Amino acid sequence: MNVIASSLYHSLHPSGTPPLLPIPLSTPSTSRRVGILEADTPPQNRPLLATPRPGFVRAKIEVLRSEIFAYEQEGIQTRKALAKYEAYCRALEARVAVLETHACRLKWQRQAVDDL
Repeated sequence: MNVIASSLYHSLHPSGTPPLLPIPLSTPSTSRRVGILEADTPPQNRPLLATPRPGFVRAKIEVLRSEIFAYEQEGIQTRKALAKYEAYCRALEARVAVLETHACRLKWQRQAVDDL
């Protein structure tokens, strides 16, 4: 074997494949503008591209109005559910008060019978 072939043979991995060489990677840029290409737009057309179309603004306003309406409806339903729950709790408290009063009466009656 010649010298080059023997050195290549010894540098091979046991599987017979040459070792992987490190791939040089470019360092990431800290500038945010590096990857952004400038547009080839004529100066007279740039304001048209920078400002939204009137139809877009109207559509966006309608979307926002419908979202506001949905949130208002959700708030109304939440307040109704809360009022219903509070009324239910007040009814339970009144029922508990009636049962406590009834229990006290029964206790007094039993004491009166025991005293006789």
